[in-house]
Amino acid sequence: MSLCLMTLGIQLMQRIHCARMRRFGAYNVGGALLWTVLFVGAGYFFGNLEFVQHNFTLVVLAIVAVSVLPIVFEVISAQREAKRDQSSFKGGVVDVPDGPTP
Repeated sequence: MSLCLMTLGIQLMQRIHCARMRRFGAYNVGGALLWTVLFVGAGYFFGNLEFVQHNFTLVVLAIVAVSVLPIVFEVISAQREAKRDQSSFKGGVVDVPDGPTP
């Protein structure tokens, strides 16, 4: 996703002044470095915790469960919306015109 955003940003910035392109590049590289340092550091910190070392399988399962939660919420929301739409339809006949409307 970030590669797509970076490519889109570069395409849009080609029409803009060169100084803004340098600024975009600096923010892009700075953000990538910050992201990398943050998550490598967090991995090092949490990897050295005794609980994580002894229960690594549980930690991985927890990460997977948290990652799947948005999908579960979206499916439940779609089912509720479909049920609500179905209950609001009374089964009546819809009047459809025969030809194009003026």
